[in-house]
Amino acid sequence: MQTQTLYIFGPFRLNDVERTLLRDDENIALTPKAFETLYQLVINNGRLLRKEELMELVWTNTIVEENNLNVIIHTLRKALGDDPRESKYIETVAKRGFRFVAKVQTETADRMPNKNDVTAQNFSSAQFSPPLQITPASPSPVTTPRPNNYRLMTWIAGAAAVVFTAAFFFFGQRNLQPETQQITAPPAIRTIAVLPFKVLSTEKDDEYLSLGLADALITALSQTRQVIVRQTETISKYQTSGKDPLEAGREQDVDAVLEGQVQRMGDRVRVTARLIRTSNGASLWADHFDEQFTNIFAVEDIIAEKVVRTSIHAMNDNNNDVATGRLTKHYTDSNQAYEAYLKGRYMWNKRTVDSLHKALAYFQEAIRLDPNYSLAYVGLADTYTLLSFFTLAAPSDAFPKARAAAEKALAIDNTLVEAYTALGQVKSFYEWDWNGAEEQFQKGISLDPNYPLLHHWRSLNLMAMGRSDEARAAMQRALELDPLLIIANVNLGRIDYYEERYDGAIKQYRRALELDDNFMRTHLRLSLAFTRQGLYQDALNESQKARIIAGDTPQVTAQIAYVLAVSGQQTKARAALAKLKERAVRQYVPPYDFALIYTGLGDKDQAFEWFEKAYDDHSTEMIYFKVEPMLSSLRSDPRYQNMLVRMRLTQ
Repeated sequence: MQTQTLYIFGPFRLNDVERTLLRDDENIALTPKAFETLYQLVINNGRLLRKEELMELVWTNTIVEENNLNVIIHTLRKALGDDPRESKYIETVAKRGFRFVAKVQTETADRMPNKNDVTAQNFSSAQFSPPLQITPASPSPVTTPRPNNYRLMTWIAGAAAVVFTAAFFFFGQRNLQPETQQITAPPAIRTIAVLPFKVLSTEKDDEYLSLGLADALITALSQTRQVIVRQTETISKYQTSGKDPLEAGREQDVDAVLEGQVQRMGDRVRVTARLIRTSNGASLWADHFDEQFTNIFAVEDIIAEKVVRTSIHAMNDNNNDVATGRLTKHYTDSNQAYEAYLKGRYMWNKRTVDSLHKALAYFQEAIRLDPNYSLAYVGLADTYTLLSFFTLAAPSDAFPKARAAAEKALAIDNTLVEAYTALGQVKSFYEWDWNGAEEQFQKGISLDPNYPLLHHWRSLNLMAMGRSDEARAAMQRALELDPLLIIANVNLGRIDYYEERYDGAIKQYRRALELDDNFMRTHLRLSLAFTRQGLYQDALNESQKARIIAGDTPQVTAQIAYVLAVSGQQTKARAALAKLKERAVRQYVPPYDFALIYTGLGDKDQAFEWFEKAYDDHSTEMIYFKVEPMLSSLRSDPRYQNMLVRMRLTQ
């Protein structure tokens, strides 16, 4: 007979024998170390546990880094829904340690030991070693993961150790069950993050394989509606973060992560891949390949199909053909064209001035090698669009090329949701064909309702028309599909900003900064919200942060000049305006930027003169002409209303 103790705090119940944490009746999955950390905090309720003491309690006689503890505290806060700024449960005492601050009640009860309780080993990603040189393995059987209604019981007398042996991957855990007890199916795999592959090659030119292979698998897996896949924009940060795959998966709030390694050796390529359940670290599937690089398509096909079939197996769904039928679709048969495309996507995701121009060249090379490569045309369209957004090319030069590329992609393959998304962007940001853009977005949704970037761009189109409720619903849908998509997190705040709810906008922008404080547009948007609240120094500080991150771009310079103008520092504002005009002689500067500065200076005639130029230029920021609060002083002017009519924004 054993005595078990329940520790009750808020809606949570922690069981010290079963090693479980329940919120009401729902099990909260924790790793053994995370549970032990929480247990030590709870039983020492109210007492400061120094970091060294807590690490010794959790990792007895083991040397670990302090960062391991910080990661687990972050995981626990997320599991408990604890905001570190409020600290309802775990309080951080700076440079000292942690204290559990919630009120804890205890209940005790007797429990009979279960002879089938077993000790299990939790494998870390560090044990996933690179492959030996072998020939491709035959498809590996899917191993049944541990049902989540059984707990790891490390101290029960008579427990038997279960030993697992694997050369390149680790099988999921299987429990002994009483014959009369019904087995509960493991949680379904409905969301997946494909992490950048770790490149083992020493050649710098092979770096593109890291994000390139991940991007290719994301594209393939997105073809099925069985699982929701996090987008490349969201997972790209893990390429250099060194974060543990399980921690990355929990941060992404997905059911499973796909991690792997790739090594290029002349004309051969070695690839390992492993699908891991995020909740408990169980390996659901793994395999390794040693192939000619020309067979990289076959490797990707096997990985994508195995991932989906494993997910279906976890969901007890026998509709395999529906899920996997489109996975092995190839967009090119040219290995060289494919390699150029991977390099293009790698450069595109870096989003710097230099990398975007390189991406353009790689996509053009891919098309030269295979004129019917539909995805390369989508890459071309995406690059021209970004060149305009980053004011590296005039809209009149970039968007017609983006449209031609998107239309060519659809002429080759009319099922590409990415191409409909690109065409919708052109219709919205350049042609101001709001209903036409909505039509393209809806076509994309009919093909793949789970593509988050489509919902994001559709939301911006709805914002421009002033349909804020629909815009909010579309942006929230994008974030349901990809909660850490940084641009969607920023632009959700933009809706509050356009509705002049600046406190709400600032709150959302600050949430976005918690995800990534190195994203220039978040600081730029926060600066605008501070400006509207009259917090001019805060606004200038945020604009300066944007300048440090992105460099001295025309958009940042114009916004700083606008803040200076409305805050009464007109001399400085006019000096900045003069420098921007000098700059326009050497490079493209959107006329909208000059119109904005003159609006801040209160010079309406000059403002409308430049808005006419921005109208002819189709400056990208012009699409928000109807809703931009910075232009509120112009709205009573007949010229403003006339502009709305010409832009078809009066509906």
